[in-house]
Amino acid sequence: MVILKRGLLLLFILFFSLAGIAATATPLPSVKPTTSDQKKSTDATDTATASAVVHSDAIPYPKAKPLGTKDYLTPYDRDLYKKIFKAQDEGDWDTADKYTEKLKDMRLRGHIIYQRLYHPTAWRSSYQELYGWLDQYPDHPGAHELYKLAVTRHKAGEPTPPKPKRPRVISGMMRDLNQDGPSYKSTKSTTASQRRAIQDLERNITQNLRRDRVTIAYNQLKQSSAAPYMDNVQFDTLQAQIAAGYLYVGLPEKALDLALASVNRSSTNVPLAGWIAGLASWKT
Repeated sequence: MVILKRGLLLLFILFFSLAGIAATATPLPSVKPTTSDQKKSTDATDTATASAVVHSDAIPYPKAKPLGTKDYLTPYDRDLYKKIFKAQDEGDWDTADKYTEKLKDMRLRGHIIYQRLYHPTAWRSSYQELYGWLDQYPDHPGAHELYKLAVTRHKAGEPTPPKPKRPRVISGMMRDLNQDGPSYKSTKSTTASQRRAIQDLERNITQNLRRDRVTIAYNQLKQSSAAPYMDNVQFDTLQAQIAAGYLYVGLPEKALDLALASVNRSSTNVPLAGWIAGLASWKT
């Protein structure tokens, strides 16, 4: 059973890796003529789930990209993701697989796989699984942790694991929601020395978050003499990154408090805050 689940997981990663490559290819017409072969495989891949690909004996031709086309998850998928994360927290892979097969929006697939691969007790990740995840999601939260784990399980003759992409605190989750992300430029008047102080603070916080020293980063933000030089959005952006750090180290309550504080004050100017608030609310 464990071997079968590992096989399904590897197929899951491989399928969406191919889907990601296809998504960056030369644009095709919005409507493609349906061939008889495609008709045979459509039913098996309507939702582009791992189960559909595994049980289909035809070449998979998904009806649509696995990523959602809207900025927000539907209530249907949101409820499923909550159940999946809860089941995987408890190491209940059968239940998690059952709910995963029902998903229509797969934008959080990387987070689902990460939670399984990095489970402290119920799953021992193989090097192949770790390599596959890092190859597909090098900019996701947790990439540094899985990279370190992959290095310890790497054997001579195997390809070296792909390195994570920085910055980890922003990670890949915003890429799925907004390809470029909103731009923001502060209009607050500051001197050159004050701007340097802000940049130093941002750099120090980022470095500490990359090392999972989240509370140190939070104390820096609260106590820094550069904080008064920032406007609300600048402050709330750093606060949202710290909230993300708390979520990644397993403190969702703290993450939710900070993320909501940023959302309530800066709203859509800090999209990361809303995203972290949503994820943290599932975990609390």
